[in-house]
Amino acid sequence: MGMRKIILSNSAAFSKAFSSSSSALSSKLSHSNPKSNVPNPHSLNQFLTKQRKSGAITLDQALHFFGYMIHMLPPPPVSSFNHLLGALAKIQHHGHVISFYQRLNSVGVFPDIRTLNILLNCCCKMGLASDGFSVFGKILRGRYSPTSSTFNTLIKGLCMDDKIGEATRLFNNMSVFGCQPDVFAYGSIIDGLCKYGKVEKGKTTFFPNKR
Repeated sequence: MGMRKIILSNSAAFSKAFSSSSSALSSKLSHSNPKSNVPNPHSLNQFLTKQRKSGAITLDQALHFFGYMIHMLPPPPVSSFNHLLGALAKIQHHGHVISFYQRLNSVGVFPDIRTLNILLNCCCKMGLASDGFSVFGKILRGRYSPTSSTFNTLIKGLCMDDKIGEATRLFNNMSVFGCQPDVFAYGSIIDGLCKYGKVEKGKTTFFPNKR
């Protein structure tokens, strides 16, 4: 079975693995007051962009803003939610990013490639690279084009999860998805191979014509 088919066949596992997180988030949001101290809709996206760049947002503030945003009619564009998810990821609340993502689906806000890249990054930072593969499957099913950031994040996550074989196979198949390895992808693979004493395999992989 090809790399693309393997990834697509595992994509359904992600939603099952985190289904309980959405209900936990709903409980937290029910205790927030989404109508106070929130920027008006016209300045919301600009405000969230600033919060993402500064990393100054707190978890309580994020819950507050998210509760407000999902009750707006119509809801803000997915780009606004991406700024909020990115801000949360920046302050290491990776589990809450996953919970927010699940809640977005339930209120009819659909992810784009940036949303899924943020989600993928959070899975890998939590040591859940296998679930990262499921997110990658969502990217392909959504007919998005994986970016260099997509591959770099997943390759690094697999190496951190001691799955250097899977990381190497993904690295070698990047061209199948229309993407070429960059210096970050090479760095992650080389670090992973060296970490597990597979320097010779690295030489064979990257320099096949040299004896």
